[in-house]
Amino acid sequence: MLGLISIICCGFAVFGGVRLFQGLQAESDAIRPTLRAFLDAGHNSDSAAALRLFTNNVDVPISTADLDHLFTERPAIFATYTDVAINSINVTRATNGTNATIVGSIIYAQGTPSRSYTAILRKEGDIWKLVRIQFPDGVGQ
Repeated sequence: MLGLISIICCGFAVFGGVRLFQGLQAESDAIRPTLRAFLDAGHNSDSAAALRLFTNNVDVPISTADLDHLFTERPAIFATYTDVAINSINVTRATNGTNATIVGSIIYAQGTPSRSYTAILRKEGDIWKLVRIQFPDGVGQ
């Protein structure tokens, strides 16, 4: 009887772990288009498009001037990117909604090393919006 209980408990643990992994994978897949759209906007120096990707529900909102500065000062971040990777994700549900903290890499055309980033996003309805995105040297907060 004890063996059967152990098997059932292990089954629940494995099933719960698989469901958790699938849930995080689904959230990663839902977040990636927002990150790509931000990189596309940067590549095109389109601050207005980039601004639409940010949530308005923050203490310190981002402005088009902030984005213009980032796109002008750091064009290499956006120039030859080919994809964006999510290396780790932490999704939390709080009073202000569902938030995700991402650590990832921007992947570039052949010969250019990848660049790391961190991002915080908030889910608004079914859409993930940026709260903040930061690159290694602090530019882009």
